[in-house]
Amino acid sequence: MRKRENPAPGTQKPYTMPLSTADSSMIPFLSSDSYYNFIDGLMITLFVVALVIIFVYEYEVLRRPKNQS
Repeated sequence: MRKRENPAPGTQKPYTMPLSTADSSMIPFLSSDSYYNFIDGLMITLFVVALVIIFVYEYEVLRRPKNQS
């Protein structure tokens, strides 16, 4: 009888990608990947905050009573 090379389907552990490919001896906040991830997150956050400010301002302008003079 031949030994199975592959385990039965469903019995393998799913492959999970490592969170970081950087060496564990590196200082994480000096790594360029974490720097660009921080900048990326900051830009997205600032964009969303700017959109909220613009829409709130426009809402306030639209509900302000118009002068009929």
